[in-house]
Amino acid sequence: MSEPIIDFKGYKIQQLEMSRDQDKAKSMSKDITINSKSALSSDKKKAKVILNIQVRRESLVIDLVLEGYFEISDELESNRIGNALAVNGVAILFPYARSVISMISTLDSSEVIILPTINTLGENEQ
Repeated sequence: MSEPIIDFKGYKIQQLEMSRDQDKAKSMSKDITINSKSALSSDKKKAKVILNIQVRRESLVIDLVLEGYFEISDELESNRIGNALAVNGVAILFPYARSVISMISTLDSSEVIILPTINTLGENEQ
């Protein structure tokens, strides 16, 4: 069995904010906003993916920033690293983000927020 092209080493919650801010909720153009970016070490052996998710439900706003840490396989061509992080890295981190948001929303009320699944491959192609 060959090694994975990116090897997940863990994640940290960099920011988690929940507020009941009607002005902020009204200023959001969508109920769910998902953004990601990645950074690569100079030797191209390690990377991090930063996943930012904002969720709006009426006046409730949850803002989550997760950082995922990865090691890059020597077999992965350097021109494909960005795409692998955008597709695979986000796909690996997203279930953790879904879990955090569900857990936090459950602590506040009986209405749990469950994020829908995403197609990271389709998002990257747009």
